[in-house]
Amino acid sequence: MPDGATLQRQWLLLGDGNRLEIYHTPGHSPCSISLRVGSLLILGDLPFAANPGVCGLNGWNHADLLQSLHKVNWLLETSEMAVCCPGHGYCISAQSMREKFRMMEAETSDLTDVPLLDAERISALKIYVDELLEETTALLTIFSGRLYTISYYLSLLEEESAAGRILAALDIDRIDGILSDFRRVAEAFNTSAVPEWTVVLKGVQVARSLRLILAAEHVQQILDFHLVDRAQRRLLDFLSLVHGLQFLRTEQPRAANEVIAELLKRAKGAQSTQSNDLMEAVDDDQAFLQALTRRLEAHSPLRNIDFEFTPAPQETNANIGAERLDDLLTNLLEGMAGLGVKRINIATRVASGQVEIRLSSRERMDPAAFGKRRLDLYNRTLGWLGGSLECNQDSGGAEFVMRLSALQSI
Repeated sequence: MPDGATLQRQWLLLGDGNRLEIYHTPGHSPCSISLRVGSLLILGDLPFAANPGVCGLNGWNHADLLQSLHKVNWLLETSEMAVCCPGHGYCISAQSMREKFRMMEAETSDLTDVPLLDAERISALKIYVDELLEETTALLTIFSGRLYTISYYLSLLEEESAAGRILAALDIDRIDGILSDFRRVAEAFNTSAVPEWTVVLKGVQVARSLRLILAAEHVQQILDFHLVDRAQRRLLDFLSLVHGLQFLRTEQPRAANEVIAELLKRAKGAQSTQSNDLMEAVDDDQAFLQALTRRLEAHSPLRNIDFEFTPAPQETNANIGAERLDDLLTNLLEGMAGLGVKRINIATRVASGQVEIRLSSRERMDPAAFGKRRLDLYNRTLGWLGGSLECNQDSGGAEFVMRLSALQSI
């Protein structure tokens, strides 16, 4: 190779002038090989070696994988190769595989400190899958409710075609099928019919499928992008963890007071903006339908909540990304609203090297109604950042207390 690298190979004569060439392409495992017969290249598991659930397995090697991708790309570029066959799925053209390997090289470059995917980590990931799916199901239930509401109001306006199109935008039946398929695997695990790793890999399939659905342009146009982003971030969190990426380290922290103030502004400010959209579109039927769709789907569960915010006078810079803090607070506040709470007090405090965020109400509320797995998920996420989530309840009301490590400056 021009850069001095060596691609080890052997060959076997097959007769009639044909031969089988064998290339050593480690990375997925130390003994991984690729096979060539004429213009056909059989790559085994190499195209999947950077996938979540593969990198970190016993025998996986970051440096070897990068070298193998580089060498096979050179082979595809300099040899008369026409078709590439991975170990799973369909054969594709050599040009398409070259493009895939270029993307894999860029992706693999970030996988420098992937922890070993041993039994302990697999068990922890299985628990995280359970928590993730419960949280994702809750978000998708909100999606479904908003879409049906939009469809109902449009049908009242005798816009049945628009109502049907909007209801079909988020393929609810397909999503339900994806989640039901996962639950069957999880139930089989609980009866010891499948290993934990099967549940984790099924969780990866579910997360990827849901991310594709939510990324569709028509879904982005119809649904509240804040809600879609929350779901996408949660799914990406799981894929990153299976991948072995320390995603929390890359987030940009921000003052908790600022995040809370913007969240409350968003919760209360949507209605007036949407009213202006409707007035401006009154003479354009299509624009009016689009504005109505946005208005109905963007109705926040927090719009009728009476908030009282008492910010700490000190700086509230905390060791958590701004979007992640917004997601966690929004989930908790919407959960409180869903339990019938009408007045919520929010207070921040800085003490003993921590930023404390307290969400409380004097109305009766059972924090257990959130679901144990969802609360465990929030607490686990905060724990990775050196924080915690505490639930308190007494006869006079209930509260959530979020504690985060304070930062001196941002």
